[in-house]
Amino acid sequence: MFPKISKQRYVLLIVVVATLVIGYRIYEYAVSRDAVPDGLIQTNGRIEGDAVTVASKVAGRIVGIEVREGQTIKAGQLLVRLDDAQLRARV
Repeated sequence: MFPKISKQRYVLLIVVVATLVIGYRIYEYAVSRDAVPDGLIQTNGRIEGDAVTVASKVAGRIVGIEVREGQTIKAGQLLVRLDDAQLRARV
């Protein structure tokens, strides 16, 4: 019924199957290492925000910048320090 397989072909068949199984396990391990936990999505891209105009209530020269570009800020947070020499002179 079945053709006879020589020992050499039998050994070759075992080596090929073992190589495929080991290769699949290595691939599976490499993919699972970079897996993202459930509920998270991993992607690449760039997000750009809207331009916002910021103005002070009084005119003056900027003497210090307290935040950096891209930094998260909160409402009411100090962004820049103005030179108040002219204001003090008026008082």
